Amino acid sequence: MAESFLVEFRLRGYAKEYAEWASANVLRKAKSLGIRELSGRRFVSHVTLFGSAKTDNLKQVVSKIERIRKYYLRAQPHTLIPFKIKGIDFFDRPNKTIIFLSVSPSPELEQLRWELAQNLIKVSSEYPPWDTMQTFEFHSTVGIFQSTTSVQQLRSYAETGCSLAAFKQSRTDNDNPSINLNLLRITVLGNDNHIHCEYDLVLKKLLTRSEAMNKYWGERTIEKLRELQATLKE
Repeated sequence: MAESFLVEFRLRGYAKEYAEWASANVLRKAKSLGIRELSGRRFVSHVTLFGSAKTDNLKQVVSKIERIRKYYLRAQPHTLIPFKIKGIDFFDRPNKTIIFLSVSPSPELEQLRWELAQNLIKVSSEYPPWDTMQTFEFHSTVGIFQSTTSVQQLRSYAETGCSLAAFKQSRTDNDNPSINLNLLRITVLGNDNHIHCEYDLVLKKLLTRSEAMNKYWGERTIEKLRELQATLKE
């Protein structure tokens, strides 16, 4: 029986704080305007890399993701996959508007996503059409809302009131134009939208669900990231 899965990167630290702040503010404004929120599941700040899709063998999905390290051991010896979060943007779809954080990918992230898609399509029975395209719109969804006559007001509010500059001003931070990040882990969600496992790109280790949620391994990931960043500065 086919089971659903999704491959994503979960935002952490400062980027996660911005995503959650923007989502809470946009949702509050939508309620005041009488606009229905359509996201459906609990908000988790993330960037989708593949799916949602279906497969007859989730173990093969995990195996394909783990094998991606071979490409990066060859082409990306320091295993840093940078990208930036720049601010609020929108997708308009039939009967709904998607408000999201705009992600500016590096060539390394674009290539990783393409390598993943090409491999995961082979073990998937269903997947979105954009997963077959080399050009991909990276983003982190803030909220999905019903299109109404008031949705333009919501968009205008999000664009100004939930901009990166507004977030940094609310925290008295410097007004830098973007948030710089590295892709640290590739997360696989299973049928229940819970973490099935994570592949840690900096530790080069496949983590079980319990390891992925364990503070010890989170600290190891950050320690290794700092080591790699220090090496690159030398």
